[in-house]
Amino acid sequence: MGIKPISLSEIFQKIHNIFLSSPSLTWILRGLSLVYSAGISLRLLLYRKGILKVRKLPSPVISVGNIAVGGTGKTPMTLHLAGILKKKGFSPVVLSRGYGGSIEKGKYSFVAGDGDIVLGTPLEVGDEPFMMASRLSFPVVVGRDRFTSGWMAIELLSPSWPGTKNMIPKYRMPPTKSPENPKPSQHTISEKSPPGKTMPRGEKGPLVMILDDGFQHIKLERDINIVLMDCSHPVGNGHLLPAGRLREGLDALKRADAVVFTRCSRDIGHSGGKLPACGRIPASGKLLPYPTLRASGMLPPYPTLQE
Repeated sequence: MGIKPISLSEIFQKIHNIFLSSPSLTWILRGLSLVYSAGISLRLLLYRKGILKVRKLPSPVISVGNIAVGGTGKTPMTLHLAGILKKKGFSPVVLSRGYGGSIEKGKYSFVAGDGDIVLGTPLEVGDEPFMMASRLSFPVVVGRDRFTSGWMAIELLSPSWPGTKNMIPKYRMPPTKSPENPKPSQHTISEKSPPGKTMPRGEKGPLVMILDDGFQHIKLERDINIVLMDCSHPVGNGHLLPAGRLREGLDALKRADAVVFTRCSRDIGHSGGKLPACGRIPASGKLLPYPTLRASGMLPPYPTLQE
């Protein structure tokens, strides 16, 4: 008899319910949330002041993420964006942290799949990156440092690009050793792009990097920030971790170019795009519920986005 898997949201809810059973424990959680909030604010300040460096890839970068713990449909949206980019003549590459895989714990990057074959296992690259790589539709690179992962993709997919001539060698250990591959592999990254406006190109067009769950990975500059929010409970109880589900406060939405509400009722798409109370969240970008996007022909036909 198999063990029923428990989602991150369910684990969080069980722990949260234990603390909520005692008022004193609730205040402890809120105190820890203040400490967490101070840490987030300090980190953002260090990046704004340039003390922590934001690095830029020579290819366009689209980030798909959220501001709350739990599933919001990031992987389906990532797959959908990759499909749109391919139809438009681009070569999409997904850069994932590899949550749940052994590579996430290391300092190297690894190609989970190159679009033709799968090169990693779920234990190495994580379940969701493995699933995306198994579609054999676009490359998937995993690693904690998305900048390094992006440069690895450029090196492998666009070796004739002028920028590869100036790359700085860096050591990256492979996930496993074998008699056929007893030594560490060597990949390269660069801090500088070549002169001119040329972009790295894959077989079918310019490379475009998609950051899966990349909203908080601000050390890598991006061109488009897409934030997904669960329409049924977009901000939970409104508190930051660990008292609530928020990774960041609502002010973080000012960094978003678009906020997409997922798991919305189908009725929203047939009522002029009118959003429920959760749609009143302030943001600098547009508030777009999935059904509205579906009505405009921007959503894929598969049902996973409604689950």
